[in-house]
Amino acid sequence: MRLNIAAVGAAAAAAAAAALVARALSRRSVVRHLVHIALKPDAPLKDILTEGDKMAAAMPHLIIGYERGVQCSPEPHTKGYDICCIITFRSEAERDQYLGNQAHTQFICVWIAPNCTDICVGDFVLTAPRWKFWWDALAY
Repeated sequence: MRLNIAAVGAAAAAAAAAALVARALSRRSVVRHLVHIALKPDAPLKDILTEGDKMAAAMPHLIIGYERGVQCSPEPHTKGYDICCIITFRSEAERDQYLGNQAHTQFICVWIAPNCTDICVGDFVLTAPRWKFWWDALAY
C-alpha cells in the first residue's frame, strides 16, 4: 500500500513539474507577423510609414515588438516589395485581435489598399531556449 501511495505522489509531482515546464515554454513563444508591401510609384512612402507607426503605437497591449523599414536588399529576389515589417505578439490570439482591431483595419483601408500593388504576409511561432531571447539578457 505504501508503494502505491508513493508512486501516486511521484506521478502527481512529475505531472505538476511537466505542467510548469509547459507553461514556461509557452511563455517563451512569440508569434512573428511578417509583412512585405509593394507600393504604387506615386505612393506617399513617408506618410505610410508614419501612419503605420501610429497604428502600432495604438496597440501596446497587443504588440510586443514592431520593426519596419524600406527594402534595401541587393539581392535580385525582392519581388518589388518596398516596405518590410515584423510585428511580434505574445500569442496567435493576440495576433488575431490585432488583425481585427479598428486601428489596423483603418490603416489598411486608408493607407495600404489605395497605395499598394502587392502584399505578402507570413506568420510563424518562434520558440527558443531561454538564453536565445534578447530580453533575457536584460535580466542579468
